[in-house]
Amino acid sequence: MPWLTVLGIPAGVYVMSVTALMFLVNGKPQNSLLLSGVGFLTIGIYIFHRSTVVAVEPMQQRHRIALQHTTLLRWISCCLLMGAVVIFALHQPIAPLLVFGSLGGVCVYGRKTFIKPLRTYPYLKSIAVGVAITSFA
Repeated sequence: MPWLTVLGIPAGVYVMSVTALMFLVNGKPQNSLLLSGVGFLTIGIYIFHRSTVVAVEPMQQRHRIALQHTTLLRWISCCLLMGAVVIFALHQPIAPLLVFGSLGGVCVYGRKTFIKPLRTYPYLKSIAVGVAITSFA
């Protein structure tokens, strides 16, 4: 199970499901290519976020795995994100901006940038994730 979470499989399935639901709610036909792009983007961003973990004690098993395989995980993340860029570009030329916006968002969410990471605020963490997923879908 820790490998599934490091690879972001549950997160990918979740966001793809929300996106498929948004297609349904809006009366649009399901687009398997776009859903694949959503999965690539979600899993790529999740792996990118996990591969930047910092060693602290105590650590969950998924964080230990991420530390041991950082280089591999970053390569996988890069390939998935590039796949998402290609898929979105085929759909609409401006859509690859979603990938770059997601990279910026995960940096603000998970790392100290010009502000304290959003995930350190208990109530704001859930809101930030929910707004990001809904906006993306």
